[in-house]
Amino acid sequence: MGTLMYCPTNNVQSGFNFGKFIFWSGLIILLLGIAYCVCEHALVKHGTDAVRVDTCIEQKGPLLGQWKRSSDGRIALPCQITDNLWGIRIDAPDGENVTAILKNKMKCAYMVIRYLINTGYEPADSAAWNWYNENPMPCQ
Repeated sequence: MGTLMYCPTNNVQSGFNFGKFIFWSGLIILLLGIAYCVCEHALVKHGTDAVRVDTCIEQKGPLLGQWKRSSDGRIALPCQITDNLWGIRIDAPDGENVTAILKNKMKCAYMVIRYLINTGYEPADSAAWNWYNENPMPCQ
């Protein structure tokens, strides 16, 4: 005679829930699609301007020095692209690039400095202070 064994049935569902998997997968794909569209728009709208500003800073350095905004710690690096065109790169406190823009209406360094001061930036290094103190005259 064989022995009779009792095996209780386990009614616990498995850990995998297909419905939740589909929901979270769909949400992730949707968010990645939105992020791609936003990045694509920024690249199309601002890409060439940002490249011109970055190239200028790499080749010439920030002509007016570094400017820091104490409210958020961001650093502004202005650079003269051509005789009548200036660009400004904004970096986060950790050095990560936030944006780089061309300032088409700013024709001289004085206008760039006035813009930086009006947006809360202050000279952050000796080059910025020296330029600011040695060139008090507005441009013509």
